[in-house]
Amino acid sequence: MKFIIPYSFLIIMAIFVLISIIRLMVYLYKLDRLLFKKHTEKWKYLTTLLGFGPGCQNPVRNLPFLFSNEDFGDKEVLRLKIIVKHSLLYVLTGLPALAISIGIVIKLMYKLK
Repeated sequence: MKFIIPYSFLIIMAIFVLISIIRLMVYLYKLDRLLFKKHTEKWKYLTTLLGFGPGCQNPVRNLPFLFSNEDFGDKEVLRLKIIVKHSLLYVLTGLPALAISIGIVIKLMYKLK
């Protein structure tokens, strides 16, 4: 009974982080498809990696694009960029929080034995 509360907290944290990662991947895919359909030249630039592409994922070019003001006057691109930025923030704060909660659970397990 003593282990139920720490484990349930850890499971809830892991589920939230997993959902955040899935959300990030889904909206990145939607943004990629929208750029492919409506703004092909920018898509080609963003998805070219070391002479390979277009079609590769290139975080070196994608991250500056996500945090730039460039939206081509397209409200859908702006909306997706905002969602992707927020999802990235959730993942980047959720992973360290999950690591901290794993450390807390391990400490509690040894303390309760």
